[in-house]
Amino acid sequence: QQQQQQQPHQQQHQQQSGLRAPVLALRRAQDASSTSAAASRFRVALLAAEASDERVDGALLGMAAAQLARLGLQDAMMSLCAFAWCRLPQCGGREVAELASAAAKLGCDDPQFFCCVAAYCCESPYAFRCLRDVSLVATALWHRSRELPQMDGASAFRGLALAAAAHLGAGGKTSIRDIAEFLHSFANVMHLAPLSGGPCLCNEPVSAHVLTLAAAAVAPQLHFASTQDIAKLIGSVAAAWALLPQLHATVLQPMASELAQAMRFRAGDFNVQDLSLTASALTKINILEDAAADVLCEQITQKINRFTDKDISLLLWACSRPGWAAERCTEAALAELQERDLTQWQVQDLCMTSQALAKLGQAARPQLCLAAGEVFSRQLRGFVRGDKAVLLWSLAKAKVMHIGLCRLLVRSLAAEDISLLARDVVSAALWALSVVWPCLPPTPDAGPARLLQCLCATEPWQGAPDFEVANAAWALAQLPPALVVGYWPSLTAAAAGVSLPGASVHELCNLLNGLAGACQAEVSVAGQLAAKVAAALLWRLSNKSSEELSLHDRRALTATLEHASSCSCGQSTELLALRAFILGSETCCSPPPQQQPWPSHQEPQKQEQPQQPEQQQQPQQQPQQQQQQQ
Repeated sequence: QQQQQQQPHQQQHQQQSGLRAPVLALRRAQDASSTSAAASRFRVALLAAEASDERVDGALLGMAAAQLARLGLQDAMMSLCAFAWCRLPQCGGREVAELASAAAKLGCDDPQFFCCVAAYCCESPYAFRCLRDVSLVATALWHRSRELPQMDGASAFRGLALAAAAHLGAGGKTSIRDIAEFLHSFANVMHLAPLSGGPCLCNEPVSAHVLTLAAAAVAPQLHFASTQDIAKLIGSVAAAWALLPQLHATVLQPMASELAQAMRFRAGDFNVQDLSLTASALTKINILEDAAADVLCEQITQKINRFTDKDISLLLWACSRPGWAAERCTEAALAELQERDLTQWQVQDLCMTSQALAKLGQAARPQLCLAAGEVFSRQLRGFVRGDKAVLLWSLAKAKVMHIGLCRLLVRSLAAEDISLLARDVVSAALWALSVVWPCLPPTPDAGPARLLQCLCATEPWQGAPDFEVANAAWALAQLPPALVVGYWPSLTAAAAGVSLPGASVHELCNLLNGLAGACQAEVSVAGQLAAKVAAALLWRLSNKSSEELSLHDRRALTATLEHASSCSCGQSTELLALRAFILGSETCCSPPPQQQPWPSHQEPQKQEQPQQPEQQQQPQQQPQQQQQQQ
């Protein structure tokens, strides 16, 4: 009875609204002329409604948003967002979903509107009457969450998860496409934390609950899924894999196995974008069976010439991780990259590709030289501080000494606010700077020294994993002592917290090499800590553990212990015993210095000044050779 009484009033209200006729005109528009006229009429009606503070029915706003998205009218949609943001509480879930979806589709960047949509999801999660509406809003907010730090994405998606769980748990029929789109958006924001404080979204009970319900709903409908649905679901499992380890055995691994089998039988229908996304996602969890891996790699090899630049960068990232992709697809990916025109690549794709090439090692060095040349030709235009740090790390790891680019990166980073970088990125940049330091020529602006002070001032070793503390200790030992003497006490305190039984032999070597530098800086506790590390390392080596001392670690330790013998800390019983053990166990000759590979960020080694590739810097020649060439 209430609905029957309200319907005449709503109809009368819509008839009186000045927006109704313009919205119907948008619905009838088919060509450019009628579309332009209807859009102009609609904007005029919006201004009139705003001037009179007219109460517009939510269904009318939702219809207008759907028509504007169909016609591609971005300017009119921006006007609608400005009109509707304060009226969202008067709308239902369907209307809010249509508004948010249309705004995201047309690229509207109204932060106030999207923040109000997020607040609506948090405050009225059960206003969404079906999973389709939930997936539309989730997709729209996911794209904006990366661009709007002021939007409380964690609280919004918590509300959307509650709404999705209600629909999935009700036992009604839900489309697998809606499940795939919601999970794809939700899994990629589970790392967010509420702006007001509190646990991350992945730690909320509703996250595990909605994933469990979604996995149960996907299984019986998987044969109805499109290839895009399968790719999104695989990406969702990969994104949740690292955040919800408690669901590995019960939910995520069974779901990933079923999706991998679905991919295996439908791989021929995957487009190139779905292939690259699926490859990168399955590499994260690395549970792909050989038969499915062979089918996927066969499709990648056949279609790789149609891959976009973004797809190539994703594939190279997958190849840079141990597993099936590295074994089967690396050669094809490198060959295809060699033929690409890097001048057309986006900055993000260039940075991701450079990082992946550096991890691939010597086989990818020619391609990394090409990428370095392209970055240098752009003079870092469009590269942000994080991109510059990643590029410096890539050059250092792969021993690609493009002197001009290294100098440019160091100068540019020295002018940035390093405190805005993530801690692990600062740690990587510090390691990279220590590696390229011998190759940097003196500069009038003292850019390298300035960057070193900025990096060390953030103390990236505080709260870092053990291997990063060991890397930082090794890095500071390679740098001029006068520039780092003030940071040894802080780093030594962090090194005291390293779990020596849990550290690898390589990490113990790096830590000992660094503590020798701290002893030179006369840090009070450095000698005692160095003795403990030496004792742990000697016990590990003398007990014939599975870990062996590499030639580089052996050479670095020999030089460090020889140098430390001249100071008081080098006379400790532990260090002398370790030195005697290393000297007594040498059974092979060291390779020539020019053949030594450079260290990686996780495995830094003390090395001579690296040689520079021919395409980046001309080798120095003797006067007689120069005269002969002339």
